[in-house]
Amino acid sequence: MPIDPATPEKIAAIRAFVQAPPGGTWMITLQRNGGPYVRRVNPVVSDDFTVQHLTLATHLKVKHIARNPNVTYLFLGLPDPRQTKNVFIQGKAEVIRDPQAVEQFIASRPTRPGANPGPAGQQPERYLIRLRPTLVRAEGFAEQLTLTPLILKQFD
Repeated sequence: MPIDPATPEKIAAIRAFVQAPPGGTWMITLQRNGGPYVRRVNPVVSDDFTVQHLTLATHLKVKHIARNPNVTYLFLGLPDPRQTKNVFIQGKAEVIRDPQAVEQFIASRPTRPGANPGPAGQQPERYLIRLRPTLVRAEGFAEQLTLTPLILKQFD
């Protein structure tokens, strides 16, 4: 399958899309038996396609990442008969347990619709999940109707 050339305009369009994908963002980790485990998340994606978000210490994704750090995020577009946009960001994830790093992330992240500040009063223990990308695969960003993806493998 041919690969669509990555132009600065297309990369900018992909960056904008992953900030607020209309179909939501889904995190895929691997269970002990190797099967995928999928759940919806509300991450922040930086310009170098690093993905970060909060999770509760008790959530399964923490155990999954400890066992196997290979993670994929799927940013979904809305179904379009002409060309649906989807972006996959794959890489190695890490769970950051340092309370200062978690608080720094909370203070610096943009306010977003759907972002959950957590319950009032005592906060449950939260961790930060950070994925450094090894691959970005973007579909639906070509000028004409095509199944040709755009693939990025180098990140600054």
